[in-house]
Amino acid sequence: MKVQIFKDRLRLVWSWQRKRFWLYLGLPDSIVNRKAASMKASQIELDMASGNFDPSLTKYKPQKQESISVSDLFDQFIEYKRRKIEPATFAKYLSLEKHVSAFFKNKSTISVSETVAEKFRDWLLFDRSLEPVTVRERIVMMNACWEWAQKKKLVLENPWEEVKVSVAPKQRPEPFTLTEINAIVQKFRSDSNLKHYADYVEFKFGVGLRTGEPVALVCRHCSHNCDHIWIGESLKNGNRKAAKRNKDRTVPLTPRLQQLLLSRRSTDFQPDDLIFTSIEGRAIDSRVSSSNLV
Repeated sequence: MKVQIFKDRLRLVWSWQRKRFWLYLGLPDSIVNRKAASMKASQIELDMASGNFDPSLTKYKPQKQESISVSDLFDQFIEYKRRKIEPATFAKYLSLEKHVSAFFKNKSTISVSETVAEKFRDWLLFDRSLEPVTVRERIVMMNACWEWAQKKKLVLENPWEEVKVSVAPKQRPEPFTLTEINAIVQKFRSDSNLKHYADYVEFKFGVGLRTGEPVALVCRHCSHNCDHIWIGESLKNGNRKAAKRNKDRTVPLTPRLQQLLLSRRSTDFQPDDLIFTSIEGRAIDSRVSSSNLV
């Protein structure tokens, strides 16, 4: 079984029972398409070995790709994503939609080769308003769109798999020192406008949770003596959801943080009572944090 280039397109050539076969794949030569050709070759070889080979080759011929524009495909994809992602993340897809429409206009998905995909990447990089890390994120979205479209049989190949974006490393800011952390916590404890949030701030420094995780904590997440706490949920803009990547973890607490949580537990606490709240007794919300501190 060989993969050949014939008139700028890939084809498979092999022999079976002393007969020569050619299968024209209709794909231009590229890394992605050669992978697809190798997969097709493996399928044919397996069929010949198992006695399931189709000499008419109908079983192996490429299905006809629908003539759908890139813009229409991406519109369908973001409608699919709308039901599955947070509004802030969905806004990134809407931003990319504008770039897709501007670059591809009415072009069909059939016309998008790996070279065209790379040109789109370079076009995004030329936009000085977009950082390379943002462009990389956008290319990942385009790859996800084509993967989804392949499952829906809207496209046959994915030209985005090998498109890469180089992002220069950046030095991370220095973390707070222990002295600085103590000074910040003491500022919260000594200021009448801030002291309500002092335990919350100290707990965040002590455990190192993501922003939405400590505000989502409720009493049932604590062990009976508060020596460890379960982290598996996040709260943002009033919406409770699973922790990032749907991964939970149990975090052991220092004696200091253990006593901090015990001191906040009322004698008649309920399992779903929030551990940290705003001054008004509601969930802490970053959108209104400034009003909570006055």
